[in-house]
Amino acid sequence: MVVPGSIRPFLAAGASTLLLGGLGAAAVRASGTAPGAVVALALAALAAGVLLLDLPRRTEVDATGVVRVCLLRRERIPWDRAVAVERQRRRFAGPGTGGLVLRGRRGRWLITTAAEPPSVHAALAAVVAAHAPSVRMRAEPPRTETDPR
Repeated sequence: MVVPGSIRPFLAAGASTLLLGGLGAAAVRASGTAPGAVVALALAALAAGVLLLDLPRRTEVDATGVVRVCLLRRERIPWDRAVAVERQRRRFAGPGTGGLVLRGRRGRWLITTAAEPPSVHAALAAVVAAHAPSVRMRAEPPRTETDPR
């Protein structure tokens, strides 16, 4: 089963990377290696790293675990490393609107960046119940029925 990702975080991270990189390049050109220019370039590099290596385009869920498919890498997380599937908290939008997070014993992995369709949530709950009984499904069903793309 495939859990789709949203395009919005990619647009935001790409715009942030370009904006910070442009500001840093302009500052280097104007004043050399001033601390502000170095900080802007470092933040641009960090945003680019998150965009390319850690932001999931989609997530594949099967009997053996979860595969996060990012732009430059695929990360497999077996079910024995997971403890629970939870929903991100969104302060202003309310419950049931955030993406899904896989909580492990030694960290957390982002599965989706926005609320998934209800049919995907039901299929994910079925896979977790069938193949990973030790993993708790703490994520409530999504509040809306809109596709996150």
